[in-house]
Amino acid sequence: MNPERLRELLEYLPAAILEIDGDGRIVLLNLAAERMFGYDRAELLGRAVELLLPKGVNGADLRGRRKDGAGFPVEIRLSPKRPEPGSTSVVIRDATERDRSGLDGLRHGLRGQLHSIIGFSELLSEQLEGPLNERQMLFVSHILEDSQRLLALIDEVLDLRKS
Repeated sequence: MNPERLRELLEYLPAAILEIDGDGRIVLLNLAAERMFGYDRAELLGRAVELLLPKGVNGADLRGRRKDGAGFPVEIRLSPKRPEPGSTSVVIRDATERDRSGLDGLRHGLRGQLHSIIGFSELLSEQLEGPLNERQMLFVSHILEDSQRLLALIDEVLDLRKS
């Protein structure tokens, strides 16, 4: 695929996409991130990701923070960026509508949390922050595998509910 076309596709995806360097600073973002959080690109580049995703958020209540200070529920998916060790790609979706939809919202909320667990497990397994011993790698692989199984079960329940 043409690199320019790929850049254009990423720019206009409905989900916010950020690239975070090893120091936790935003080095890349798409148009959806600007719209979701209310900042211009220039205001975010080089800033700490905690500006948008404050630390200390309860794991069951992932929240973003807009420029005006308003908080909102988010679903986050992380993946390490292989060419640049320490760099992470983050996909963020506004989960406001999901939270308004009752039981299905709860299931979708579980999916979001599992995606975070899977993402962090993948980051640990990459050993970008330092080596893990054999036993630690075993634990991380169990977390990753069991989280993926649970995610598949939740997806099956959601699919059954739709039919």
